[in-house]
Amino acid sequence: MKLKKGFLIRQLSAETVLVPVGKRSFAGLVRLNRTAAFIVQQIRDEDVTEEQILARVLEKYDVDRDTAMRDIGKVLGILRSVNALEES
Repeated sequence: MKLKKGFLIRQLSAETVLVPVGKRSFAGLVRLNRTAAFIVQQIRDEDVTEEQILARVLEKYDVDRDTAMRDIGKVLGILRSVNALEES
């Protein structure tokens, strides 16, 4: 999976947001906490699997596998709901 073209990650002061540009069915901002921003950055430039994202999250954060999988699932669910994911 990969972040679709037309979605930008922007840092606004202390907050990270995902911003759609161009003609999109979603017209708003997605506010990202630190973990969600890390997950989105993993799919920004390259096509990765959920397992690859999981491995990177486990490497970066002190979190157990089940919690990491649940958090990744939530973030990917939000990205799917705003049609921001390109999935193969």
